[in-house]
Amino acid sequence: MENLIIYDVIGDVMRRKTRSVARVPAQVPADNVSVQQGASWLAICAMVLGLVPILAMFFKYLPGLEKLPNSIQMVLFIILIALYLLGPFFALAAIVLGVLAFRQGSRLGIVGIVVGILAFLFLLQDMLAIGIPLIELLFTQPAQPSPELIAKAELVMTPGMEIVADTAHGKLVIGAGEGTERTYSWDDSRCVRKAVHWPRSDRWYGSLGMYDPAIRGTSCQVYHAVAEEAQMHFQSVPEAQAWLAGRREPLAEQYLRLGSFSEVVYSDTGLVVDWTKASRTTEARELIPGQFSMDFNVWQILINGNKPDKLEGSRNDKITVS
Repeated sequence: MENLIIYDVIGDVMRRKTRSVARVPAQVPADNVSVQQGASWLAICAMVLGLVPILAMFFKYLPGLEKLPNSIQMVLFIILIALYLLGPFFALAAIVLGVLAFRQGSRLGIVGIVVGILAFLFLLQDMLAIGIPLIELLFTQPAQPSPELIAKAELVMTPGMEIVADTAHGKLVIGAGEGTERTYSWDDSRCVRKAVHWPRSDRWYGSLGMYDPAIRGTSCQVYHAVAEEAQMHFQSVPEAQAWLAGRREPLAEQYLRLGSFSEVVYSDTGLVVDWTKASRTTEARELIPGQFSMDFNVWQILINGNKPDKLEGSRNDKITVS
């Protein structure tokens, strides 16, 4: 009997201990907690590092950058170049940190890896788009047309000649170099494009002059520029006036809202300068804020082979030749 009582007491004590042990929460080792926290921080650092070059690439497309003071634009340009140079290292670091975070148990590491890969692909695409034209600009020379082809072209300017067109959107200065070389500068000479035109072999909409369909350079948010220079022959002044009216057609309102413009000035003697700055479009014809294409044109109107004496709407004070 005594033995039974002793066994009951021992069993009761054991049951109480079992219940108390069950109520004690499991303790996670401190080392595991620190590893998980470290993995989370690694993943966050990976995402930040991957986002830096991506944000830097889209920064240059912000509208209104060309209106900032030159000093601020130069500082931003230096920062952008630095981020471009460091971008691949940021992307690689994001991928490495993302892998380490994932191996230590943080699912955020996958996000860091994806962001790093995207940053690397964005950088690669942007460097190819900008780097190839830049290499061509620095290390290659555009082809020069033959003197015989230049002699056949109906040109307006002669070597050393300069035309200044004063328009509502600033002055456009056009300088003639040797042969078919032309320089176009605007915004107080802050923006410059140098072109080597190619003479036309056949008349194109009345023009047998010269043109450059892809002037080199990407500064001043202008990613594509076209220029033409030619004599335009008409049989009467009204015919020439009708042609001028077509050159003065305004841009659509959607373009004007984004900083585009189209300007035409001409003298009584038929010297015409027109230039257009239009917002670029995607393949779906959607406008891209902050990116522009430009057209520079110089024309000389001739009526039966001679310069006119008077043209309606002329602004002799807005166009000068030196």
